[in-house]
Amino acid sequence: YDFLLTLPKGKSMEFRATAQDGSGFATTLIGSGQPLKAPVLPKPDLMKQMKEMAKNHGSHTHGNKTPHTNSQKDDDNHFKHHAHPKNLNRHPQSTKVKLQQKIKSVQKQMKEYKGESTHHSIKNKPQKESQYSNHSHTSIIHSTSHHENKPPHQFKKQQPSPFGYDDLKAFQKTKFPKSLPIRTIQLDLTGNMRRYVWSMNGKVLSESNKIKIHKNEMVRLILKNTTMMHHPMHLHGHFFRVLNKQRDYSPLKHTVDVPPMKTVTLEFLPNEKGDWFFHCHVLYHMKGGMARVFRTGNTRDQRLKDYPLSAIWNVDRQWYLWGEFTLMTNRFDWHGEISNSKNRLYSTKTMSWFDQNYKSHRNYEMELGYEYFFTDIFRIYGGMQAQNLKEGTWGWIDDMDLSGKIGIRYFLPYLIELDINLDHKMRFEAELEYELLLLSRLEFFTHLKWMEFLNDRKNQKRKQEWSLGLNYIMSKSLSLRGSYDNHFGWGVGINWKL
Repeated sequence: YDFLLTLPKGKSMEFRATAQDGSGFATTLIGSGQPLKAPVLPKPDLMKQMKEMAKNHGSHTHGNKTPHTNSQKDDDNHFKHHAHPKNLNRHPQSTKVKLQQKIKSVQKQMKEYKGESTHHSIKNKPQKESQYSNHSHTSIIHSTSHHENKPPHQFKKQQPSPFGYDDLKAFQKTKFPKSLPIRTIQLDLTGNMRRYVWSMNGKVLSESNKIKIHKNEMVRLILKNTTMMHHPMHLHGHFFRVLNKQRDYSPLKHTVDVPPMKTVTLEFLPNEKGDWFFHCHVLYHMKGGMARVFRTGNTRDQRLKDYPLSAIWNVDRQWYLWGEFTLMTNRFDWHGEISNSKNRLYSTKTMSWFDQNYKSHRNYEMELGYEYFFTDIFRIYGGMQAQNLKEGTWGWIDDMDLSGKIGIRYFLPYLIELDINLDHKMRFEAELEYELLLLSRLEFFTHLKWMEFLNDRKNQKRKQEWSLGLNYIMSKSLSLRGSYDNHFGWGVGINWKL
């Protein structure tokens, strides 16, 4: 944004940029004299957002997969550089004229579409929905006229953005002609914050097809953010209307922020032929899978034959390596993995030297496994686990209990993780894990494991393990930790992520 400021005599103006989680801010004063203070934005209500997210839990994670089709790469040369019409009623008239001249091309395109639609009545006919039925990630609704005052039922729950979009107003009407047919597409912005994989309607880019749209129809795009993070959504090659209280004078933009648990509605004309990338402009969200490709027309641009979309189509399948270890007074834990949006190879290890009575003992457990994610919240896994049988040994081969196991993991509402597995000796395990950020740097965690030996029902052998603790976050890599485990007792130490 560009701003023109008129400072009152003898006063200065504060500019404040606040972190989206409310953890801090940057500020500067322009001018001299008595400061005009900027408003202090309240911190987000994370518990309220989590409750809203729990209501939507799993709503877009069980759809059938849709195979993708290779396509051409976006051509940034097609991007039209139009001005952002803003409400500049307080600005000098000369500035208004300059910006009005910059948006003439946008207005000209609107007039051309209006003229075409009146001469070709066939364009008002709705397209056959069967052409798009294989796109499981879109919800397509057609109408033969544009009634902005009476929007479809999807708009009833739309929430205004708290970041000022309602204050933006175009110089002239941006409303599209009523004669244009309307194509309505809803994309829910979804994702998994624990794995940091991001998607739309529960599917990453590599699982999706192109979204086919046509010239001479108006596309209405409903974006509903079901996550607790902001997603600034950007469309290549087009400007869109951000529907707000200015109605016919809604502003034109190419990027719009969709806040947590909010809905934003856009409208645009697919006036450029080819494949156009639509993605979250937090680039590591885009690389995690929060992207789609819109295709206008049925033929490729031959100039892009050497630039296939395959280079970006599988960007969310890139592998990442990370791990963490915890060293405490009573135990040592290690976790390492290499993973992408659908696959995970992992290794865990635990060694302890005290029991719950603080008596010296030696315990060793290790697991190696592979996990496949069917959806953001549901996956299956299998692997091998080992544990020392004799107290006082570190698990030499002849002292190990080796077993293979298979299981499922599922994210319950409020990010509670459920793990159910069975090994080849018919030992059944069920485990719950939960983490909750109590304060900006203080985290609570707990886990409960329940085991039953199905092959020894006569003796009803059962085992229960549980622990709870607090984590104080010192930096993104280092934390102080204290916990109690019913097998290992109390312990304090450090946790390091790498």
